[in-house]
Amino acid sequence: MVSQEDVIAVVLELLHTRGWRGVTTEAVARRTHISKKTLYQLFPSKDDLLETAL
Repeated sequence: MVSQEDVIAVVLELLHTRGWRGVTTEAVARRTHISKKTLYQLFPSKDDLLETAL
């Protein structure tokens, strides 16, 4: 199972390599090998995800 910490690490990596626009829920889900549904179970919205990461 992917943890919130795993997802945050991917978000930070994407921010570093692709910039703000490169952090999409699709990209995060693909990189963590989870569905977008599972991603939204961990973080209710993209804003929550980004706020937690930053």
